Amino acid sequence: MKTDFSACILTGEAALRERLENIAGSYSPESGCFAALAQKAGREFEVTACGFLLLDNLLLKNRINRADLIIADGGNPRIINRSDIAFGIAAAESCVMCCLAMGEGAEIDCRISRGSVTPPENCFETGVITSCGIKYHYSIGGRSAD
Repeated sequence: MKTDFSACILTGEAALRERLENIAGSYSPESGCFAALAQKAGREFEVTACGFLLLDNLLLKNRINRADLIIADGGNPRIINRSDIAFGIAAAESCVMCCLAMGEGAEIDCRISRGSVTPPENCFETGVITSCGIKYHYSIGGRSAD
């Protein structure tokens, strides 16, 4: 299994809405996540929107055809038509992280915090991200990467 991750600082809601509208058409029309996300507001919207934009970049980077993906939003967004791709989104204060797992039976769990992080089950990577002078500790778990 291969994993990849990215992180960013939260940005303004108006800019995020416009960016999400620009990428929504790149995914399967059956993806209900974009309509559900449009109904959110404030921090809940910002965290999820930043997570989706990070996911979008990771999918492009790893040459995964977004049009083939159906992303459902049942409180916890997930890809429902491919068992070989999974993602997780985590946030701490103003930092958002997205992890992507690719491979048979893909599973991923990521956590981020300004302080220590309780590692997820089967943790295989930990580290520190520094953004705007603030250190964020992260842990990634799931099936171990090959």
